[in-house]
Amino acid sequence: MQTGYTYKHDVYWRATTMYASALIAYACIRGWSEGTSDGRMAIVLADPLLVLLFAFAVGSALTLCVRLFLRRTIIIDESGIIIRDRFRERRYALTDVARINFGKERMVHVRGMLPLVKIRLHSRRRYLRIRPSAFTHEKALLEALHSLNDRIHARGSAAR
Repeated sequence: MQTGYTYKHDVYWRATTMYASALIAYACIRGWSEGTSDGRMAIVLADPLLVLLFAFAVGSALTLCVRLFLRRTIIIDESGIIIRDRFRERRYALTDVARINFGKERMVHVRGMLPLVKIRLHSRRRYLRIRPSAFTHEKALLEALHSLNDRIHARGSAAR
């Protein structure tokens, strides 16, 4: 059975909306405070905080667009793991996987401990790192990786 898990974009949506709303609110407050003498709203473009908020809003919107464009997906099936984006597809066969480590990544004052899966491959020097919380259906992704790990251990014990 082939199961695909796509990359979540809710963090980028939230950041973009928060920066844009802060930008609009600050621009309105700053415009009213500058134009109070004649009863009009002034447009202030040279304010450093306004420029910084604009840069953050545009940066998070661009990041969201790039992430949506790439369409990152992880597919786990009986034969192994497929990591796919819009431009390429990397397949890692079950025989190429040496071991799968399930651990925790410590984040400083964010959400405590996040699950981190490190996959050791025969063809790569470094681990392939997957953070299941960054993908849709993270519990199902962890279960699929656990079942893949069980098949690797069953294959390894059968080879002995």
